[in-house]
Amino acid sequence: MKRILAVWVIGLSLVIGSGSVWASDDSARANSLFVEAVQLIQSSQNTLNDKEKLEQLDNALGKLNRIIDKYPSSDLAVKLITGQSIGNINLKTVAESLRAVAKSIKEVEDNAKKDACYEAPTTKCVLVIALSEAKTIEGALQRLDALRSIAEAQANAGDIKAAFSTAKTIEDASWRSIALLGIAVAQANAGDIKAAFATAKTIEGAFWRSGALSGIAEAQANAGDIKAAFATAKTIEDADDRSGALSGIAVAQANAGDIKASQSTITLALNLAKTIEDAYDRSYALRGIAEALSSVKSD
Repeated sequence: MKRILAVWVIGLSLVIGSGSVWASDDSARANSLFVEAVQLIQSSQNTLNDKEKLEQLDNALGKLNRIIDKYPSSDLAVKLITGQSIGNINLKTVAESLRAVAKSIKEVEDNAKKDACYEAPTTKCVLVIALSEAKTIEGALQRLDALRSIAEAQANAGDIKAAFSTAKTIEDASWRSIALLGIAVAQANAGDIKAAFATAKTIEGAFWRSGALSGIAEAQANAGDIKAAFATAKTIEDADDRSGALSGIAVAQANAGDIKASQSTITLALNLAKTIEDAYDRSYALRGIAEALSSVKSD
């Protein structure tokens, strides 16, 4: 180790010039930091403990960056900041080594967590594994759908923070909106109507936002707040989702024993469905009404 370090010091003196450089205080301090960095890098190469290796490389990189920050006029700083190698050391290679070790440590820790989860599974840890697997899916469409479904599952399990975190990883705006729709409905079903409305407002596109509001209206109706449910339904931009909300309200009314009010709400939904121009949307609304009628058992 001492012989290796001696070679580095000799090489350093040849690279950065004559004794006049060493006479400079800044250069001397920079040289001292560089030697310390070299010692740490050499130590990291001789240890089998990845956590020790990570700490040593992190400290080494910190010392190299300190040379640039504190002694920018030194020859060492110039060489480091311009990507030149001093011996076989430069900022890029040290940073890459640091990232590689950190990645290795994370993989080991993740595998240990997976094994523990398989031994004693919980909803949360299984969803963590599902998310990890979803991120490796090569097909873009399948990956987006998987991430969307995991975000919704996390929200339905009550882990709203994790659900939002997963939704943020969805790069496609439409798929991200679908995930947020699911989160908003989960919040509403859990009784957090205020948070549900806040989430709905973040959804891009009237189509998906309308779906979220429809789900919120149904949650309000199921919770017995029929007045609020109707108020929410009125704010829904898409007619098919507004009709769907009315169908959901009708079912809630019937479940609460108010059959007359339920039938009146279904009539409102039918009248609205008839005005929908697009055949697909009209068919979607009518299907929802039929399901509501079946649930109410009034057809």
